[in-house]
Amino acid sequence: MEISPRFEIDDTLKCIKRKPKDTVKRTTHAKIKRKRRGKGKRQYNPSKINRYLLKLNMSLYGLRQAGRNWFLYLKDYLLEFGFAQSSIEPCLFYSDKIVIDDTIFIATDQQTLDSTLKSLREKFTLTDENDFKTFLGIHLDKTIDGHLHLTQPNLITKVIELTGLTNGKGLPTPATTILAKEEHGLERETTWNYRQVVGILNYIDSNTRPDITFAVHQVARFSNDPKRSHEKAVKRIIRYLVGTRDKGIPIDPTDDHFLQCYVDADFCGLWTKDTADDPSSV
Repeated sequence: MEISPRFEIDDTLKCIKRKPKDTVKRTTHAKIKRKRRGKGKRQYNPSKINRYLLKLNMSLYGLRQAGRNWFLYLKDYLLEFGFAQSSIEPCLFYSDKIVIDDTIFIATDQQTLDSTLKSLREKFTLTDENDFKTFLGIHLDKTIDGHLHLTQPNLITKVIELTGLTNGKGLPTPATTILAKEEHGLERETTWNYRQVVGILNYIDSNTRPDITFAVHQVARFSNDPKRSHEKAVKRIIRYLVGTRDKGIPIDPTDDHFLQCYVDADFCGLWTKDTADDPSSV
């Protein structure tokens, strides 16, 4: 006895002008390669329910291989469709005029995007979600001239509230001193979760606020045993964000194809702070 799961397929693929949607049923597209069986529900046949096992032909949510099955299924189709897969980032597929990353479609022109989605609709059921403004907590504001501005005001507001600095005064810089270990330093004055706050700051700096990267990496080194000086350093970062929560990364389209790299490696400043035999000074 075989039975295929019957669900309404509603898989959402987004382009740069679509907003993401969480309630999708993408895994039910992919077939199961390994045999999986389970007991049926009573409404199928109450009198014979214990005499049969139902064989799954398609993936279901809850199966540990469901996510991978869906990825391999989509990957095979995109490769057949003419896309190439990045050797560095497996979730990135690209062609001459369009890039797909985590089912976000970015094309060089609207016609290319529309034709690609039209072809995909022959294979999948797509839901048009119109323009999207937020993805993974990152706000994307598009200007009239085509530039993008990436910000994270909601997450910044959250970390400000976690540290109780909602009414705090903004500061012009995120850091002013080089921090070091303080085994016998003064204990912290507040009780907010140091690791949690530093983790949020790390997510913010890695996405839209590289200007606080060095300051955040400094305070992250002392998450195991933070002292009052480290707490004050975190508060300074927060106060800097209070006055700059609407700032972010501008993305300006250009025809120049070259890589810009900015390096901020200033841990040499620890030479006068940590002892020479301390692993953190290496």
